[in-house]
Amino acid sequence: MTQGEQKKEMADFLAAEKKTTDIYSNEEDTYVIRYSRIHKKNNNYWFTINNENIASYTEHNVTAFIFFGPKGFYNIPRAIINDLINGFNEVPKEGKYHFYIILNSNILKSTENNSFDVSQYFNELPPALKTHYEMHAILDPMSISYYSFKTSIRSIEIASPDGQSEFVFDSIYQYENDTKTGDIVFFNQHGDNPSWDFGLSAICIITKGPYDKGYDPNPKRGRYFKVDLKPLLVLPKVLSRDQFIGYFNVYNIPYIGPMVKNEQNQANGKMTVKQARNLIGILLDIFPEIEEDVVTIFGEDFPITNLKAFEKSSEDLNIISNMDIDFNSNLIPEEYPKNLILYGAPGTGKSYEMNKRANELFPNELLYKRVTFHSSYSYRNFVGSYKPKPLYKETEVKIFNSDRVTINEHKVEPVIEYTFEPGPFLILYERAVKNPDHNFLLLIEELNRANTTAVFGELFQLLDRNDNGESEYPITLESSIYDYLKGRNISNTEIKIPSNLYIWATMNNADQGVLPLDTAFKRRWSFEHLGINKSENQIDDININMPFLDKSLKWNIFRKAINRKLLDLGIHEDKLIGPFFLNVKEITNQDSVKNKLLLYLKEDVLRYKAGIFKSSLKTFSEIAEEYDKGNDVFDENLAFE
Repeated sequence: MTQGEQKKEMADFLAAEKKTTDIYSNEEDTYVIRYSRIHKKNNNYWFTINNENIASYTEHNVTAFIFFGPKGFYNIPRAIINDLINGFNEVPKEGKYHFYIILNSNILKSTENNSFDVSQYFNELPPALKTHYEMHAILDPMSISYYSFKTSIRSIEIASPDGQSEFVFDSIYQYENDTKTGDIVFFNQHGDNPSWDFGLSAICIITKGPYDKGYDPNPKRGRYFKVDLKPLLVLPKVLSRDQFIGYFNVYNIPYIGPMVKNEQNQANGKMTVKQARNLIGILLDIFPEIEEDVVTIFGEDFPITNLKAFEKSSEDLNIISNMDIDFNSNLIPEEYPKNLILYGAPGTGKSYEMNKRANELFPNELLYKRVTFHSSYSYRNFVGSYKPKPLYKETEVKIFNSDRVTINEHKVEPVIEYTFEPGPFLILYERAVKNPDHNFLLLIEELNRANTTAVFGELFQLLDRNDNGESEYPITLESSIYDYLKGRNISNTEIKIPSNLYIWATMNNADQGVLPLDTAFKRRWSFEHLGINKSENQIDDININMPFLDKSLKWNIFRKAINRKLLDLGIHEDKLIGPFFLNVKEITNQDSVKNKLLLYLKEDVLRYKAGIFKSSLKTFSEIAEEYDKGNDVFDENLAFE
């Protein structure tokens, strides 16, 4: 037979219908080898031969079984397989095991009759077969390429109904020169009004390709190709993009993480090894039950970023967790404290300044939360609590609305369920713990408008931080909070505020109805005073509009004159007028000046003092009446210079 005839025969042989896990070779003798990865269970490595295995063995005249176990390749002689298979008189019922083949470098723990230790048959795979075996084995997960594929025409259940069969993936246009057999693909299923769920559904390996290459008629698309994929792991459920919110490691992985800007509309995207490790760690965080499968696929030494490891103390962590999107890993200057209270007179721009810093240093809406304290705000709002949630069940009973006349056509009956709803502190705590390379901010407006002692509760102890920014002393959680965090794969019964969680607040001691902060609470915060004239240049060209004043009087000149007089009268700085006490529209509106600024001065600042307004004007009603007539209401000694 000529060399050309041999190649043709080989091509015809490979094109023949075959089981997906068979490996073919055409060396001196034709091999049909049944291969499999083995599973790890109870420190034993095991593989089950069942109906499908035997059918393939018989149909294709399998000459050997190749396993990949703790030492490498196990090449089981055909005679051993024959003896095992022939030892059973009848084929078992579908789904039942014939027997276990166990590979164990230690003493075989199982002594069941249907178990057989083949560890003594460990040897290197024959070189002639090694290339074919590598089609299906991840020999070095750190050296291969990783991709995310997006399909709009089928789900993983349609592509591979048994979760093992190979299938063709076509219409690929990117990374042809990089794509190779043995690379890993994270399979994402999408589409227009399909019958399946959107999202990540499986981890596959490329078993063939690229092939069937050509050029698309559309010049923008360019060259296309196909690959063959084989599922290695079908996830317990499909994960949509929304379910990765908060896992910032995956935000720039195409088709998987929450949508990022300028994502290409292609069938395949490329991932780095680091991104693959991060993604696998997140999958383990969501599906702890797949850990054995992940170890089987990628090996025990693959450095996965396993988020569950963050349940341990910081001294125990040995995790490669550098993230590919540096949202704010190194953006927070050291001069910004972990616990900060920004205070100052009304209108100095405390909220504006905090918002500016938050947008600059925490440049993603998931990196910070803003909450406003008020007199009814409680620990349950801040940390979390069980709350009723209505569910509905269908019923054949006639249901009336509250008027007891109108029939409810929906025919559903409400059922109340109590579920734990986390507050802003607990939400950010979880994100900070699971994403230690990013910084998070809890921004509290009007800190002293609530009873802070009651709102913080035992969290008060956590505000005392060490030099690393972590809470100096841990606290024990309420059982409801512990149960919630345990369900989120954070199982510590004691918690500390991590160093990457900042808590910043604003407050104004001059406001009426605020509660004082006790000394012990204040000692755990850094304070930053916002000066009365800070950032005044932003509105330096704005003129105030009052009926009896020069139209060209600058707002900053006017308020500074008011502030000087207030200080002369012994008024505390917290009640002075900041540059942003009125916004630009209000400064230029006569009614706003009257109803906001003049009312504040008379009722809140000068209730029992004179010196700003004419002594004849005893009440705000009198001041407002004169103001509306266009008459000057200010004391004659008040000069606006």
